[in-house]
Amino acid sequence: MSTIAGIDLGSTSCRVAVSNDGDVQPFAHRFSEALPLLVETQAGTGDSTESSIAYVSLKQKAGAEGTIADSSGGYSVSSGITEIFRRIRDDMNFGLPNPIEGAVLAVPGFFPERARSVLRQSALDAGFPGVKLFDEALAAVMGMANLPENGSLLFYSLGAGIFSASAVKISGGKPRILASEGDRALGGLGFDMGVASLLLEKLGRSPIHSGASGPLPKLRRRAELLKMGLSKYETESCEVDFLEVFAERGSAALTLTRDELEKLIEKPLEETVKLSRHALAEAGPALGSIDLILLSGGSSRIPLVEKLLAQEFSVPIVRADDLAIARGAARQGAQLEDSDWKRPDPARRDEVEAPTVAVPPAVMPAGSSTRLGEWVKMFAPYLQEAEDLWNRGQKEKAIGAFEKMMASGKSYLGTLHHEVGKLHFQEKRYKDALIEFEKAIEFNPSDKLAWQNFHEAMNRQSQQLLHAGHLSEARKMIDEALRINRKCPGCLEVKAMIEKAIRDTSFGKFRRTR
Repeated sequence: MSTIAGIDLGSTSCRVAVSNDGDVQPFAHRFSEALPLLVETQAGTGDSTESSIAYVSLKQKAGAEGTIADSSGGYSVSSGITEIFRRIRDDMNFGLPNPIEGAVLAVPGFFPERARSVLRQSALDAGFPGVKLFDEALAAVMGMANLPENGSLLFYSLGAGIFSASAVKISGGKPRILASEGDRALGGLGFDMGVASLLLEKLGRSPIHSGASGPLPKLRRRAELLKMGLSKYETESCEVDFLEVFAERGSAALTLTRDELEKLIEKPLEETVKLSRHALAEAGPALGSIDLILLSGGSSRIPLVEKLLAQEFSVPIVRADDLAIARGAARQGAQLEDSDWKRPDPARRDEVEAPTVAVPPAVMPAGSSTRLGEWVKMFAPYLQEAEDLWNRGQKEKAIGAFEKMMASGKSYLGTLHHEVGKLHFQEKRYKDALIEFEKAIEFNPSDKLAWQNFHEAMNRQSQQLLHAGHLSEARKMIDEALRINRKCPGCLEVKAMIEKAIRDTSFGKFRRTR
């Protein structure tokens, strides 16, 4: 295919780039700067007259069931996304000399399969002849002006509605995603509503009855502009027209400081750092230490983002431009063969293939294919280096290279045990999870996440033993958990419950003996 669209569907805008025989150019269309938003309200509970309101995007809702109400009677999320893609395609048909032959749609690495399926089918229903999904982190890396030949990085994307973090490994100029984390309800739209609520507080007003027609939605755009201004300046001001917001006469000038904004959004931003750490931990030793952080998304321009990332990771921070993801998606599309468009997408995400690694014959099992699995590709370079050194007569260095592989293998074995432990934990098989987490720590003692999960599994197992009436075992288990973290509130609470159950049981036995 010669004319391919790269599409970066965001929460509040959709960026598009078009590849014509490898020449990639941006394409402006009706949704380049603004996408429709959905207003969701939730009534208060009990006697409260206060209600909450949130803005969400069609991308955030992708894969969700239900109907979105409007003046025409309502529509589904998938049909809304299809309509956006259809209008973008109409703009392309009108504004481009050649018809679009395929579209590469960038999606966050952590997106569930249902959401991916909806996005892909919506693009097909909109009339794109062929659609491929592509990880947005890979697209951002491929959209960089100077793609590193080798290295590792953290892709950190914070947009209007969605946060995603991916651990990316680049080998021979080809990037791979090793792990992804994210949150479909964390982004600038939530920050805007927090600022709008603060403006109401400054005016001495309550957000009561703040549904879709209340003051909060009317202040959202002002709040967004204040937030954006505070990315550049320490203070920003705005004028609030009471007639427009409250349907009454009057006005007020309000000032917001960067410090006030940062207090509002510090906790959700700390959550993004936590998710980033998890993504890097999930990637394991195959990633190595990261060389840089690649920022994407409008909300990542908030100064506190870089401040928190710099405190957590001592590596350079690079910002991708707004069109990087669309440009990288278009470049990926240009590299695909006609046959690639006919193949189904992988179960979880598209990836650029890792380079083929030369492997000594001894590594390849009899009858195996030359298409290497991830484990073989991970350790093959060590073996190749060791064999080359040995054949050159550098025996001691060859042994050293082999020892490095063994050390890396031991650490990776810990990662595998950690993965199995998490599966057991999710299935509430805490006893089995403890065995796996303990092995993970044995092979990789510095894995803080494994220690954390080991501790949590002890807490859950002690609760199971308590409810089953095995009080002495429960007490022993919770004591072990408290040895890891003596101040854990959850463990102290379980400890108190166990001690009370033991006292009640002892008192019951005492009464029966009398």
